[in-house]
Amino acid sequence: MLFFTHPVVAQASPAPSFTSPARQPLTVSWPSNIAISPASAANFERSNQGSGTILVTIKCNGTKNAIIPPTPDIDGDLKAALMRFVSDAKVAAGASCRDQTFIVHFEVPSGNMTETELQPPG
Repeated sequence: MLFFTHPVVAQASPAPSFTSPARQPLTVSWPSNIAISPASAANFERSNQGSGTILVTIKCNGTKNAIIPPTPDIDGDLKAALMRFVSDAKVAAGASCRDQTFIVHFEVPSGNMTETELQPPG
């Protein structure tokens, strides 16, 4: 009797495949800076040293809300400029969107800003 042996090639089991939904979060494109008038900058700097902060909440439906401290360093013109800045932010919400809150720091008089997303608790 003649036996032929065939080499056995080990094959790895295919890894289980699954498709996770693409993460499509809330994306915000902020304006490059905040337009602060010289008079508002002078008023601001009488009470502060060069920077301020506002809190901005953006919802998946595109609604934007800003909490601006009602303090004497923020006059009507600066408050309007901050509201315009928030209004001009572009929002794109994906399928797995969640509302987000940001702390926005702004420099006076330049209007340069940086934003930091607050992480939800838990």
